[in-house]
Amino acid sequence: MTRNGTNRSGRPSLGRQLAALGERVDTLAARLDQLQPAAGDGEAAKANQRYFSSLDDFVNLWLLPTFRRPVAALGMGTWHWCPRWWAHPEARMVFGALWDSFETNRTEPLGMVELTRDLLGFLPQVCGAHGPFARCRSDTDQAGHAVRHQQVSVVATEPAPAGWWEGWWGEEDHGEDLNRPQLIFRGVEEFAVGLLLPTFRRDPNAVGMQRWNWCDQWWRHDEVVHHFLDLWYLFEARAPHKRLVEFVREVYFLLPHIHCDAGPMRECVPSGKPGGPRHADLAIAAVESRPSAIRAGTTTADWLGDHIPTVQHSQQPAAPGFGMPEPVAGGDTGSRTHYRKGREVP
Repeated sequence: MTRNGTNRSGRPSLGRQLAALGERVDTLAARLDQLQPAAGDGEAAKANQRYFSSLDDFVNLWLLPTFRRPVAALGMGTWHWCPRWWAHPEARMVFGALWDSFETNRTEPLGMVELTRDLLGFLPQVCGAHGPFARCRSDTDQAGHAVRHQQVSVVATEPAPAGWWEGWWGEEDHGEDLNRPQLIFRGVEEFAVGLLLPTFRRDPNAVGMQRWNWCDQWWRHDEVVHHFLDLWYLFEARAPHKRLVEFVREVYFLLPHIHCDAGPMRECVPSGKPGGPRHADLAIAAVESRPSAIRAGTTTADWLGDHIPTVQHSQQPAAPGFGMPEPVAGGDTGSRTHYRKGREVP
């Protein structure tokens, strides 16, 4: 550790990173409060009145008493809890999203059905063997382990080179797409490093996490950036309206696909593992040339026409999806091109 609070690699120390993260969370919380519309008079004020006055009340008076789990019981070693749940960013995010969903849906005839579905899907993620409470202990168990609170480390990242994001889909026109001129985060990298990764922490170096892959240069993987862009868009669209339950739902759906052993970062080695950090791309799947006898087609109907005679063929070309530039042809496993304005990634 150097005198200016950085380690030998030149990165800020863990203490400085946590302090900066805490300040960032406080700033975002204040920003979200400002974006929340004020309650009106009469019926509007009554509709906006919350049943629980705080997140602590929601968790302590409804969530935990209603959905009880045998934490630390024999055979329940994969179900974890931390009495200091409020010290875990992921727990605050998830429980806060559930609280907002509760307040929104409690007066709807079928509103609690949606809340219950999300809650039963989120709890195994938060309290599971690889969740934020995995290193914590909530009571003295049969092995004599006492109460303990321990955070999961944030994965290491390297900043993208200057100019890397120029031309990326979403980095130029996000204001119009989200129909909101002011964004909480200025770009996908700031969103990933400032909120997503510090909130939803997973340690790829932990025991039992050998198949949870990570790359310090995550921004070099097109698929990872694509998913992070989707999450950034969704967060920006839902945060002002306190509808983050949809954001959490999408995070828990995408994370296993991003980090799994069949995912884009399979061949990479993160910091902390032997040989890391190291970036490696998977090879692009091979494609054979189409025989001339097989019609190329421009629509789904053309592709299915030979097999389903009843399909009506359309002469209209398929519209490009998602407003993305057309892919650039060419490239191989050593130097490939993609939708980022044809930039080559060595």
